[in-house]
Amino acid sequence: MGDVIRISTRSLRSDADRVKELNDALPGLVKELEESMQQLSNCWEGLAWAGFQQTTAYYIEVLTEVYQYMGTYTENMQKASQDYERTEQDLCTAL
Repeated sequence: MGDVIRISTRSLRSDADRVKELNDALPGLVKELEESMQQLSNCWEGLAWAGFQQTTAYYIEVLTEVYQYMGTYTENMQKASQDYERTEQDLCTAL
């Protein structure tokens, strides 16, 4: 017997909306991080400052990648929800 996957289109759409909402907040968080770095620039010197900048730049790069991937992920979740809803409607019409 094959595997059965049960999908709640309402839950899928709700989850997609929530993930999108969280993802949309990332650019603002990155900006806050960059502003905090500027404020901290007077507290660091030499190698410590260079290391801090390098680490922060790496994290910003990773967050940017996450933002892009999550955007694609939420688009796919929303499309899947629409496809499931359309299939449910087609089945109801056919029956």
